[in-house]
Amino acid sequence: MNAKFTEIWLVLAAALLGFILLVERKWERPEKGPRALLPGFNPEEVLAVEVHGPGRPLVRAERKEGRWWLVEPVRDPANGERIEALCWALASEPVQTALGRAELLARPEALEEFGLETPVVTLRLWMPDRVAQIQFGHRTAPGDQVFVQLVGADEVWVVSSEILRGLAERPEDWRERRWFDFGRDAFDRLVVSNRWGRFALERQPSSKDWWLTEPLRARADSDRIEALCRELVELKVASFESEATEADLELYGLQPPVWMLSLFHGTNAVGRFEFGRTATNRDDLVYGRQEGRGVIVTLPAKPMEPWQVAHTEFRDRRLLRWREPVAAIEFLGENSFAVHRLPGQWRLLPSDLPADPALVEAVLAQLERLEISEFVKDVVIEPDLMRYGLAPPARHIVLRRASSGTGDATQTVLGEIQLGLMQEGKVYVRRPDEPAVYAVSAAEVSRLPKALYQLRDRRIWRLDETRVATVRIQEGARRWDLVRHGDYAYALAPGSQGVINSLAVGEAVRALCELDAVAWLGVGEEALREHELDQGTWSVTLHLTDGQDLTVIFGRPRPELPLLGVVRLEGNPWVFLTSPVVQELVWAYLKLPAIPPP
Repeated sequence: MNAKFTEIWLVLAAALLGFILLVERKWERPEKGPRALLPGFNPEEVLAVEVHGPGRPLVRAERKEGRWWLVEPVRDPANGERIEALCWALASEPVQTALGRAELLARPEALEEFGLETPVVTLRLWMPDRVAQIQFGHRTAPGDQVFVQLVGADEVWVVSSEILRGLAERPEDWRERRWFDFGRDAFDRLVVSNRWGRFALERQPSSKDWWLTEPLRARADSDRIEALCRELVELKVASFESEATEADLELYGLQPPVWMLSLFHGTNAVGRFEFGRTATNRDDLVYGRQEGRGVIVTLPAKPMEPWQVAHTEFRDRRLLRWREPVAAIEFLGENSFAVHRLPGQWRLLPSDLPADPALVEAVLAQLERLEISEFVKDVVIEPDLMRYGLAPPARHIVLRRASSGTGDATQTVLGEIQLGLMQEGKVYVRRPDEPAVYAVSAAEVSRLPKALYQLRDRRIWRLDETRVATVRIQEGARRWDLVRHGDYAYALAPGSQGVINSLAVGEAVRALCELDAVAWLGVGEEALREHELDQGTWSVTLHLTDGQDLTVIFGRPRPELPLLGVVRLEGNPWVFLTSPVVQELVWAYLKLPAIPPP
């Protein structure tokens, strides 16, 4: 081979090698699979969106300072979520090629056949560096896809027809239907004007509780107000009626409005809303308009109804509310006592007795439910408290939380009430931290404990039945002694005459081994006389194997009360109400038979 040709072949081989290394290795094949309708499209860069088509109005929305506004054919806040959902669908929706460039050239009638010669709808997207125009034609035969063409491209594609749902056929499709276009935390003060007058409610920054600030300062029902505010924030426009003009206002009951609502955050106005009469042929809707939005709309009527009342309906009718655990309850008055929470138990002071945890929780629940039945007087000066029996109060209840551990021995007050005169089924009451006097139901107050004994632990004792050696039943000078021989095995001791049901006696004794009081009725000798337990009684004594005696005295049942019992605890007689089980078993099997008449 000629040396000259050899050099030429070497140069060509070197050139081919360079092409392979520098070009072919860097070239990547196009990715297989569905392609995007708008390659490189970023929905966050869209500045404006416009939709129009034959027989439908031009609808245009623009994004300004992060918020979407409808600008054609009316100016109004736009539904940003719906518009952005459309943009993201355009970015992610895969398309398939129906006809390429060559096929379009070969079929001049294809555009008309696919509905793209005169598009059914045209969508324009404005971005900082370009404007994209997408034309939508007919649906495919199954109806689940639609023919589309990007202006400037030489292909026709098909895309899911679901994307058509995001295109506005009329302005209402893109209008913001949230009547309150802001979150719940956007306001902390609201002013209502209705036929009852004007009132203002304000949420306290620290506690987040609502207070009535006009026409007087008083606690408001925070739970109710929060629920009503949530309903307002979620309120949706039912229909857009017309652009408001002065002539229209009276027709819609907006001149003057039926009621008005103004919202503030601090001193800054958030929004002002006017509400009119019920809609024509729709009692479930009312007309409304908003400052800054010229349109008159219809809104659901039900969420409006609770606001068309007097300010008194928003006052807090609960006397006491607390958020921290109660560490102590003090009952001050003629018989003062307190119940304190200790680790694992409640104790009654000053006697240092065990309290019944269920009864204490019931008292707390009663205090939490105690409702104001009447706002007697909003401001009462000190000299006038006497007429309500509140100077001094008959009773005073204080709830306390545990001390902060800072060395201050005093406990923080969670709430307190003073109870006064009872009159016509109501009791006058006040809170020392408020100037008002209220009335509450006397029946509700009567359920609150008046004495320490009412909250004592109702578990009297717990015994293992095997510790019982004998049982003595005594009524006056008469008595029976029963000897225990085993489970449900009892027999009369020598000297005791009669007949017993050993099995039934065993069941009755077992009930006494786990003795509970249904309720404590009193303590002391005076309580015995009050409940007629100082005469006509009988007793049952459990004599234990360790020599200890446990005695229960029973009184005669009366029509208004079941069987009463008496036990001595800490050296004092405690009167209690027995359970139905104890009453039935003791009366039937642990009582001496009646003496037959002579």
